[in-house]
Amino acid sequence: MNFMSKLGASIMTSDIYILLTAIVAAVVMIVVLCANKMVNKEFALWKKEKYYSAHIYRCLTVGYTMFVTLISIFPLLGMFGTVTALLGLDLSGTASESAKLSFFNALTSTTWGIIFSVFFKIINALFASSVENNIKLVTDLINSNREQISSVPPVREKKAPVQNRSAEQKRLNSGINQSSAQKHPGNNENNRVMK
Repeated sequence: MNFMSKLGASIMTSDIYILLTAIVAAVVMIVVLCANKMVNKEFALWKKEKYYSAHIYRCLTVGYTMFVTLISIFPLLGMFGTVTALLGLDLSGTASESAKLSFFNALTSTTWGIIFSVFFKIINALFASSVENNIKLVTDLINSNREQISSVPPVREKKAPVQNRSAEQKRLNSGINQSSAQKHPGNNENNRVMK
Protein backbone atom coordinates (compact mmCIF):
# COMPACT_ATOMS: atom_id res chain seq x y z
CA MET A 1 0.00 0.00 0.00
CA ASN A 2 1.45 3.38 -0.97
CA PHE A 3 1.33 6.56 1.11
CA MET A 4 -1.69 8.17 -0.63
CA SER A 5 -3.92 5.12 -0.25
CA LYS A 6 -2.93 4.78 3.41
CA LEU A 7 -3.63 8.48 3.92
CA GLY A 8 -7.03 8.11 2.26
CA ALA A 9 -7.87 5.08 4.38
CA SER A 10 -6.87 6.87 7.57
CA ILE A 11 -9.44 9.67 7.09
CA MET A 12 -12.20 7.05 7.16
CA THR A 13 -10.86 5.23 10.23
CA SER A 14 -8.55 6.80 12.78
CA ASP A 15 -8.95 10.40 11.56
CA ILE A 16 -12.73 10.39 11.06
CA TYR A 17 -13.17 13.22 13.59
CA ILE A 18 -11.18 15.52 11.27
CA LEU A 19 -13.44 14.57 8.35
CA LEU A 20 -16.57 15.27 10.42
CA THR A 21 -15.18 18.67 11.42
CA ALA A 22 -14.49 19.40 7.74
CA ILE A 23 -18.10 18.57 6.88
CA VAL A 24 -19.35 20.89 9.64
CA ALA A 25 -17.01 23.64 8.36
CA ALA A 26 -18.34 23.18 4.82
CA VAL A 27 -21.96 23.46 6.00
CA VAL A 28 -21.20 26.59 8.04
CA MET A 29 -19.39 28.06 5.04
CA ILE A 30 -22.46 27.48 2.84
CA VAL A 31 -24.72 29.17 5.42
CA VAL A 32 -22.36 32.17 5.55
CA LEU A 33 -22.22 32.44 1.76
CA CYS A 34 -26.04 32.31 1.49
CA ALA A 35 -26.45 34.96 4.20
CA ASN A 36 -23.81 37.13 2.51
CA LYS A 37 -25.65 36.83 -0.81
CA MET A 38 -28.93 37.86 0.86
CA VAL A 39 -27.30 40.91 2.45
CA ASN A 40 -25.83 41.90 -0.95
CA LYS A 41 -29.30 41.59 -2.48
CA GLU A 42 -31.37 43.31 0.23
CA PHE A 43 -29.11 45.87 1.92
CA ALA A 44 -30.28 48.82 -0.20
CA LEU A 45 -33.90 48.06 0.76
CA TRP A 46 -32.95 47.66 4.43
CA LYS A 47 -31.23 51.06 4.39
CA LYS A 48 -34.13 52.75 2.64
CA GLU A 49 -36.88 51.30 4.86
CA LYS A 50 -34.82 51.26 8.08
CA TYR A 51 -35.07 47.62 8.98
CA TYR A 52 -32.85 44.55 8.79
CA SER A 53 -33.31 40.80 9.04
CA ALA A 54 -31.99 39.76 12.44
CA HIS A 55 -31.89 36.12 11.29
CA ILE A 56 -29.72 36.84 8.24
CA TYR A 57 -27.46 39.15 10.27
CA ARG A 58 -27.02 36.47 12.94
CA CYS A 59 -26.26 33.79 10.33
CA LEU A 60 -23.66 36.07 8.81
CA THR A 61 -21.91 37.19 11.98
CA VAL A 62 -22.11 34.03 14.10
CA GLY A 63 -21.60 31.76 11.11
CA TYR A 64 -18.53 33.61 9.91
CA THR A 65 -17.00 33.64 13.41
CA MET A 66 -17.65 29.91 13.69
CA PHE A 67 -16.16 29.25 10.24
CA VAL A 68 -12.95 31.14 11.05
CA THR A 69 -12.71 29.30 14.37
CA LEU A 70 -13.14 25.93 12.68
CA ILE A 71 -10.30 26.76 10.29
CA SER A 72 -7.99 27.39 13.22
CA ILE A 73 -9.10 24.16 14.91
CA PHE A 74 -7.86 21.83 12.14
CA PRO A 75 -4.15 21.98 13.05
CA LEU A 76 -5.11 21.44 16.69
CA LEU A 77 -7.14 18.37 15.73
CA GLY A 78 -4.12 17.09 13.81
CA MET A 79 -1.92 17.58 16.86
CA PHE A 80 -4.56 15.87 19.01
CA GLY A 81 -4.46 12.84 16.72
CA THR A 82 -0.67 12.85 16.84
CA VAL A 83 -0.60 12.91 20.63
CA THR A 84 -3.23 10.20 21.05
CA ALA A 85 -1.50 7.94 18.53
CA LEU A 86 1.88 8.42 20.21
CA LEU A 87 0.39 7.82 23.65
CA GLY A 88 -0.77 4.41 22.44
CA LEU A 89 2.72 3.61 21.17
CA ASP A 90 4.12 0.35 22.56
CA LEU A 91 7.89 0.62 22.68
CA SER A 92 8.55 -2.97 23.76
CA GLY A 93 10.75 -4.97 21.43
CA THR A 94 7.98 -7.37 20.37
CA ALA A 95 5.53 -4.74 19.16
CA SER A 96 7.43 -3.19 16.25
CA GLU A 97 4.52 -3.48 13.75
CA SER A 98 2.16 -1.86 16.27
CA ALA A 99 4.70 0.92 16.86
CA LYS A 100 4.91 1.59 13.10
CA LEU A 101 1.12 1.74 12.82
CA SER A 102 0.82 4.14 15.79
CA PHE A 103 3.55 6.36 14.36
CA PHE A 104 1.87 6.37 10.93
CA ASN A 105 -1.51 7.30 12.51
CA ALA A 106 0.22 10.16 14.30
CA LEU A 107 1.54 11.51 11.02
CA THR A 108 -1.71 11.09 9.06
CA SER A 109 -3.75 13.04 11.59
CA THR A 110 -1.26 15.91 11.42
CA THR A 111 -1.34 15.74 7.62
CA TRP A 112 -5.14 15.88 7.45
CA GLY A 113 -5.26 18.75 9.93
CA ILE A 114 -2.87 20.75 7.75
CA ILE A 115 -4.64 19.82 4.48
CA PHE A 116 -8.09 20.93 5.68
CA SER A 117 -6.72 24.04 7.34
CA VAL A 118 -4.98 25.17 4.15
CA PHE A 119 -7.98 24.26 1.98
CA PHE A 120 -10.48 26.26 4.06
CA LYS A 121 -8.06 29.19 4.50
CA ILE A 122 -7.80 29.50 0.71
CA ILE A 123 -11.61 29.39 0.36
CA ASN A 124 -11.97 31.93 3.19
CA ALA A 125 -9.60 34.29 1.38
CA LEU A 126 -11.97 34.34 -1.61
CA PHE A 127 -14.97 35.76 0.27
CA ALA A 128 -13.64 37.16 3.58
CA SER A 129 -13.54 40.79 2.45
CA SER A 130 -17.12 40.67 1.14
CA VAL A 131 -18.46 39.09 4.35
CA GLU A 132 -16.55 41.47 6.61
CA ASN A 133 -17.73 44.46 4.56
CA ASN A 134 -21.37 43.35 4.77
CA ILE A 135 -21.09 42.76 8.52
CA LYS A 136 -19.71 46.30 8.89
CA LEU A 137 -22.45 47.81 6.70
CA VAL A 138 -25.30 46.17 8.61
CA THR A 139 -23.68 46.93 11.99
CA ASP A 140 -23.29 50.60 11.00
CA LEU A 141 -26.91 50.68 9.82
CA ILE A 142 -28.07 49.28 13.17
CA ASN A 143 -25.87 51.62 15.22
CA SER A 144 -26.67 54.78 13.27
CA ASN A 145 -30.45 54.25 13.42
CA ARG A 146 -30.76 52.46 16.76
CA GLU A 147 -34.01 54.25 17.75
CA GLN A 148 -35.65 53.97 14.34
CA ILE A 149 -34.51 50.62 12.99
CA SER A 150 -36.50 47.45 13.40
CA SER A 151 -35.72 43.82 12.78
CA VAL A 152 -39.27 43.36 11.48
CA PRO A 153 -39.81 44.38 7.86
CA PRO A 154 -42.45 47.06 7.27
CA VAL A 155 -45.86 45.87 6.13
CA ARG A 156 -46.39 46.61 2.49
CA GLU A 157 -49.81 46.79 0.92
CA LYS A 158 -50.25 44.20 -1.75
CA LYS A 159 -52.04 45.49 -4.79
CA ALA A 160 -54.77 43.17 -5.97
CA PRO A 161 -54.80 42.27 -9.64
CA VAL A 162 -57.20 44.35 -11.76
CA GLN A 163 -59.69 41.48 -12.22
CA ASN A 164 -59.91 40.78 -8.51
CA ARG A 165 -60.16 44.45 -7.70
CA SER A 166 -63.22 44.90 -9.91
CA ALA A 167 -64.88 41.81 -8.39
CA GLU A 168 -64.10 43.16 -4.92
CA GLN A 169 -65.49 46.57 -5.91
CA LYS A 170 -68.72 44.96 -7.16
CA ARG A 171 -69.06 43.04 -3.90
CA LEU A 172 -68.55 46.22 -1.88
CA ASN A 173 -71.02 48.16 -4.03
CA SER A 174 -73.69 45.48 -3.66
CA GLY A 175 -73.12 45.51 0.12
CA ILE A 176 -73.53 49.30 0.18
CA ASN A 177 -76.68 49.11 -1.93
CA GLN A 178 -78.16 46.38 0.27
CA SER A 179 -77.46 48.34 3.45
CA SER A 180 -79.00 51.51 1.99
CA ALA A 181 -82.04 49.51 0.89
CA GLN A 182 -82.47 48.26 4.44
CA LYS A 183 -82.22 51.80 5.82
CA HIS A 184 -84.58 53.30 3.22
CA PRO A 185 -87.12 50.62 2.31
CA GLY A 186 -89.14 53.05 0.21
CA ASN A 187 -86.24 53.58 -2.18
CA ASN A 188 -85.93 49.95 -3.36
CA GLU A 189 -86.84 50.90 -6.92
CA ASN A 190 -84.08 53.52 -6.97
CA ASN A 191 -81.57 50.96 -5.67
CA ARG A 192 -82.55 48.50 -8.39
CA VAL A 193 -82.13 51.18 -11.04
CA MET A 194 -78.70 52.11 -9.65
CA LYS A 195 -77.51 48.51 -9.89
